Amino acid sequence: MKYAIILASCLVLTACQEQPQHVRTITNEDGSRTEVVEQRSSGGGMLEHMAGAAVAGAAAGSAGAVAHRVTDHVINKHQDRRASRQSRPRTYSARRR
Repeated sequence: MKYAIILASCLVLTACQEQPQHVRTITNEDGSRTEVVEQRSSGGGMLEHMAGAAVAGAAAGSAGAVAHRVTDHVINKHQDRRASRQSRPRTYSARRR
């Protein structure tokens, strides 16, 4: 549970980050200058990569845990069925001669 809270806070931090702005000065044809503010995507900083890795790790870990529990359940069910089959006496439908 605490890992989910940490993961959610990392995701909120990465989502709320402000994109870097770049101010560029352009000279027009008539010689006047104009400042243009551009939004640039950083392409993913370290925090974004870490959050993505955390999400991927959590997904892989929970998938592994589910697979492990399913495997254990199937094995235990098979062993219980085999044990109950071995403990009861055999019954024959036809009389032996």
